[in-house]
Amino acid sequence: MPLSAELLRRVPYLEDQPRPVLEALAAIASPLTFDAGEIIFLQGEPSLGLYVVETGEVKISRLSRDGREQILHIIRPGETFNDIAALDGGPNPAMATARTAALIWLIRRGDLRQVATQYPGLAWAFIESAARRARYLLSLIHI
Repeated sequence: MPLSAELLRRVPYLEDQPRPVLEALAAIASPLTFDAGEIIFLQGEPSLGLYVVETGEVKISRLSRDGREQILHIIRPGETFNDIAALDGGPNPAMATARTAALIWLIRRGDLRQVATQYPGLAWAFIESAARRARYLLSLIHI
């Protein structure tokens, strides 16, 4: 069964995208399944693309220099992760681990780029999402 446009519509920055955009993204997504505790990717590895969670939960974390784990976020169904690396082509900025058994869809960076080129409104939605995240991170810094 392919990724549904309805699941993609649950992603906040995709909720206003026209159905053809969501269908184009759904058509290029590949399903991946993980057991609880299984590593999805490691920090510093080359990014494969954007991930969308259909079922389960994913823990996003980083390791400190002394090896302590810092949990950054828990990703739930209808949310994406690795957005920035998928957009800029850089390495994974954190580690992703299945917190529970999970069904996750991978949209490879090159395919994502093709769809965003075809649908400029999608590219703008990614820009706005990245800007909101940057603004949020800046708000955490107190001078």
